[in-house]
Amino acid sequence: MGHYDYSKVMRALYKQAPDRIRMRAKGYFSEDRIKSLNITGEGVLKARVQGTAPEPYYVEIDMKERTRKCSCPAHHNYRDIPCKHQVLVVLPFIGTDAGRR
Repeated sequence: MGHYDYSKVMRALYKQAPDRIRMRAKGYFSEDRIKSLNITGEGVLKARVQGTAPEPYYVEIDMKERTRKCSCPAHHNYRDIPCKHQVLVVLPFIGTDAGRR
């Protein structure tokens, strides 16, 4: 991850999500639904997540610009809060008990 600490951005995204979305993301985490996950040198987290659709959803979080995208329908309908897929992909970095920290 270089010299930049992305954990603050990840924790902020996690805290922005309602409890019900956090719980669903944790359920997906326990089901090992992250199919691919990496952070580019430019600070963009890119992931593929298996949701309920046959094809995995594509998630992208630009931690320097603080923007986020997901190909799921929920992200397109509720852009003001993170979807469960976006919360899911930060859990490996901040832990599943992030709300207690």
